[in-house]
Amino acid sequence: MARLSISDKVGVQFIGQVTAQVCQMLGGIILVRLLTRESFATYGQTFLVFALLLPLLGNLGGGIAYFLPRLDRGQQKAFVTQSVLIGLAAGVVAMLGILLAADWAGERFHNPDLAGMLRVFCLFPFLTFPAYFFGQFMVSVERNVLGTVILCANAVVYTLAILVTLLLGASLEVLLVVLLVHAGLVLAVAVGYAGWFFRDVRMQWDGSLIRRQMAYAVPVALAASSGILSREMDKLVISTSFLPAMAAVYFVGAREVPVMSLIGFSISSVLLPEMSREHAAGNLARVRELWAESMRKQAMVALPTFVFLMAFAEEFIVTLYGRDYAASATVFRVYLCILPFRCIMWTLPLSATGHTRPIFWGSVLALVANVAVALALTPVLGMPGPAVATVTALVLLAAFFTWQSRRSMGLNPLVCFPWRAAAEFTAAAMGACLCVLALKYVPLRTEYVFALAAAGFGLVLLVVFLRTRLLTDYERATLKRWVAVGVKR
Repeated sequence: MARLSISDKVGVQFIGQVTAQVCQMLGGIILVRLLTRESFATYGQTFLVFALLLPLLGNLGGGIAYFLPRLDRGQQKAFVTQSVLIGLAAGVVAMLGILLAADWAGERFHNPDLAGMLRVFCLFPFLTFPAYFFGQFMVSVERNVLGTVILCANAVVYTLAILVTLLLGASLEVLLVVLLVHAGLVLAVAVGYAGWFFRDVRMQWDGSLIRRQMAYAVPVALAASSGILSREMDKLVISTSFLPAMAAVYFVGAREVPVMSLIGFSISSVLLPEMSREHAAGNLARVRELWAESMRKQAMVALPTFVFLMAFAEEFIVTLYGRDYAASATVFRVYLCILPFRCIMWTLPLSATGHTRPIFWGSVLALVANVAVALALTPVLGMPGPAVATVTALVLLAAFFTWQSRRSMGLNPLVCFPWRAAAEFTAAAMGACLCVLALKYVPLRTEYVFALAAAGFGLVLLVVFLRTRLLTDYERATLKRWVAVGVKR
């Protein structure tokens, strides 16, 4: 099989992430519409506790994308094996932590049902942490297409499990048990395929690999932990300041646009191994080139999405989650302000070149700023206060990473960033948005208004992209090739 180009890899990864995010969004919509506000808040707080543990303990077995391209096959098998074992050990620690903190979390979140749910769900880290490596593993060993197929199948099964369980009238506790079974199946697939992939390879244990993995993974894990705590701090503040029914309203609005997180993940999943190889070969100019191109691709989608959803935030929320959550639009608009900052993939070159400590210290800075601003603004602004704090912390984090990139690698993201292209994307999006803005005042159901506006906006923007030079010749050729492959299939 011919080796996929970087654009093809990003495209394959993007398809998988789109499917996964769409399924995850559908799962969220099903939960919001079929559960009471109180039950949905309990579900959200249960996963919030898990999300706080995942970055620190789940990432201890990480570094697949960085190390595998630099190792021979025998060492790769040993590295993947030790990653699974580290994941199992971390899962045990997380499980015990959840059990010990269950009662305390229920009291702090003003939710007496939460403690019982956490005791049921405590096995989840043990089943998920050992398989946390699998996505990066499939990319690193050039199994992009198969990895995407498995990812899509997993996402569909996850969504169907939620839908069927709730339609049958099962309780939230039963739903959590079903999700535990699903996690066990995912773990079996991940470990089973990795074992099959290395079936004819003799393992080459190297004690230094564990030390090197920990030296790389611990700063990343600490940074990820600080980062997720910073991002989830607003939900912690809301959960401890408001009753579950109000927290549910905030949870619905306090989310980034799924398409941007999946694009960023798709690009970074593909470019991290590529940039790591180029850096190992001493080709810093190529590292800079890959980084600049990643920013352009992010901006191409992030900026138009920001413009459209800022104008149609209420319609977006009501269409997906119902009129009971219309108040979530205010918080959602605040969260939309994160999108422009996502255009610059701040940590990608730092991770690819092994400079992981600045990622940790930046996350600590963001966490401290988020806590201080959230505690100060919540009594003044109410529910929007913690969301404003999240955006403020991200601004400070962006400034810190800019300084670190210049200091550590001589790369200035503000110089590398394609400002002209970003301005052109924004202008095109604003023009397309003006063409459909009048639909807000048409006497139709909100869901129809949003569907028509989204379709019209997308169509106008696509015409502008194709009729102007906003797309490069290479991007046009890649798009045509993807369309041709899709039509043939």
